[in-house]
Amino acid sequence: LPINSPPEVLGLNANAEIDSFTSQAHKLWNHLLILRRDSESDGLGANSAASDMSLASEVTERILQSLPSPFDREALRESLRSKMTPTTVVLLQELSHFNRLVNQMQTSLGELKRSLSGEVALSSDLEQMAISLCNGQLPSNWRNLAPETRKSLPNCPQVACVRV
Repeated sequence: LPINSPPEVLGLNANAEIDSFTSQAHKLWNHLLILRRDSESDGLGANSAASDMSLASEVTERILQSLPSPFDREALRESLRSKMTPTTVVLLQELSHFNRLVNQMQTSLGELKRSLSGEVALSSDLEQMAISLCNGQLPSNWRNLAPETRKSLPNCPQVACVRV
């Protein structure tokens, strides 16, 4: 086989190559973001750690301010009880998923905010969350509850508000 075989040779759809290139480009950009962050540190651990903490604190505050409040699902269920259609049931299920995500975001951001201010110890999970926030990525504990997306972190709260 040649080094660059077309997807048809392997029995794949022609779009498989495009998907592969897109995936590789996405991974490359993620690695470049991490490398850029590492190269920006000036070798002085205290200064780079302080700037990382301030960046994480700024991002945390910005997300907390733009985060919508959870829906009162029970009140909505009561108001829609007479019009209970399959679409309404799915909507209520999606609202419960959304509420879980918003509650997780509020809780974890509150914990991160307290740990960055020195009130509580910074756990490894919170540290990974802070690194993800500094890199503009969605933290893993949010990704598990969020709808699948390839959006970067700055776009996620706006996308969530539009979806609601």
